[in-house]
Amino acid sequence: MNTKFIFFLVVVIFTISCSRTSTELPGKNYGQDGNDISYNLYVDKTGNIWSSGKDSRTIDKLNYDFKVTESIKRPGTANLALVNDGTMWAFENYLLARSKDNGQTWECFSKSSFINCDKSVTEYNFQAIKSIVFNNGAYFLGTYDGIYRSLDNGDSWEKVYNGNQTGINHVFDMISHNGIVYASAQISSSNITYGIIETFDNGQSWKTLNVQYADADIPIYQFIGSSASKNIYAYVVPNIFLVNTGDEWKILSYLPVNGSSGHEQCDFKFSVVPNGDLLASCSIYTAKYEGGDFPTIRNKGAYLLKSSDGGKSWQEISINDKVEFVLDMAILPSGDLIAATNLGIVNVDYNK
Repeated sequence: MNTKFIFFLVVVIFTISCSRTSTELPGKNYGQDGNDISYNLYVDKTGNIWSSGKDSRTIDKLNYDFKVTESIKRPGTANLALVNDGTMWAFENYLLARSKDNGQTWECFSKSSFINCDKSVTEYNFQAIKSIVFNNGAYFLGTYDGIYRSLDNGDSWEKVYNGNQTGINHVFDMISHNGIVYASAQISSSNITYGIIETFDNGQSWKTLNVQYADADIPIYQFIGSSASKNIYAYVVPNIFLVNTGDEWKILSYLPVNGSSGHEQCDFKFSVVPNGDLLASCSIYTAKYEGGDFPTIRNKGAYLLKSSDGGKSWQEISINDKVEFVLDMAILPSGDLIAATNLGIVNVDYNK
């Protein structure tokens, strides 16, 4: 057979294959070109989708086709964390930023200068900010230097938790649920023990709760809850799922990691759908030391877990065999699930 003809056939087949692949993937959307993969998704109370990427200088507002409709300035490398009554909050490490004009200008609470900070408030020296929540008219900020509270929309902050006299005040994730604020915190200097604290009186006093899990030297990685969920939950690395039962947090289940063996691990992200079902995305990866100071990370795919019985059991749902990892998830007002992946932001059907 003629060599040129064979080459022509190969080119045609390759072209057809590529075109089929592109049509089988979710429609072109934010980050799919690989230039700015979304690392952070946020859906505000009015249903607006906000996204920011690793290298972007902006926080982008998207429509439901994931096209950018508006870009606002991004303070430093901070991700949008909370929108409350028109006030935007973003944080990253020791930078806390606030905007009262939909991101046109940012006021930054930091002693260092950052890109797109129009005004700096220097009297605060927050350390390693991990979370911000709003509860009963007050903002709470979880940091490696305790918990700060603001009663005046962030104009001033006071420390309301400093380790309950232990001097250990590292705080991680926080959640507000039914007027109670829960926080994951280091509660003891002996053996570096972590636990959960709560406040019923908006930060006036804090109580340490009993937490039942084996690895007390690992902090709570993420709280899970919403107005749709009667209970609130917590996730502990690597796969422990806790439920709050009042004064105690008990192990409810162990999240299944498909095919986990050897060095394989799973990075979980969580969401709660309007009917109360729990969703968890599992991004499987390996971490091996192959020389050098840091391990080599290899992504090995992702899938979805759904629980319709309050976290007692989990059903595995495939996402897309071309999705290598999920960086964040969010629920739209319609109940649809969107995920930030290596393919860009995609819709995920969890009703399979």
